Amino acid sequence: MPESLYIEHKGKAVSPDARFKHVMAIALDQRTGYKDGIIRCIMSREGDIQIKGYTDRSELHKIRGDSLEHFEIGERLNIKNEKEIIEKLTEKGENFIGLEDPDIWIDEETNLMHVYFTIPIRSNDKKTKTHLGHAVGKDLDSLEMTMPVLVDNGKFRAKELSVAPVNTKGFRYNLIESKDRNAETSYSIVQVAIVEDMGKPWKCGNRQG
Repeated sequence: MPESLYIEHKGKAVSPDARFKHVMAIALDQRTGYKDGIIRCIMSREGDIQIKGYTDRSELHKIRGDSLEHFEIGERLNIKNEKEIIEKLTEKGENFIGLEDPDIWIDEETNLMHVYFTIPIRSNDKKTKTHLGHAVGKDLDSLEMTMPVLVDNGKFRAKELSVAPVNTKGFRYNLIESKDRNAETSYSIVQVAIVEDMGKPWKCGNRQG
């Protein structure tokens, strides 16, 4: 058998403590040598993960590590204007269940940090709107939330960003996870987001594959 290209690290890079049910989805700040970042922490779980309709309630927390092999979970990530933005996105009968899936992108021209995350909003009938949220600041301690760069309008959702380089025409074809809601069986798809400005609303393009 061919030799493995990867060596599995012994132990866990992050271990949940008594505050959390589970932890996942790390995003790190390259400017600090990947020592500082964000992680998704599941605070509570309602239902069975193997059965449709379960609910995870999450928070984003800071993490800090002296190496890529081990990180400690710190305080909840404080984002200015979060409450006001979430209230604008939440209608009567809907419930915000916490930020998920963080991504960090650093603007090399301004050195500003842009953080993207999933904003899931659950209705009483267990249907979920999934927006791609955005915050910007100098660092993790100065983030301010804006309106989402992509809003779930019923035809598509947006989560789990992959940032693409600027093309020859001066914009990006970022990739997101979306959902095919026209099919008899709903399933996840990869979709293009057309991006002229990483901090302002994006346009949803074609699905891939």
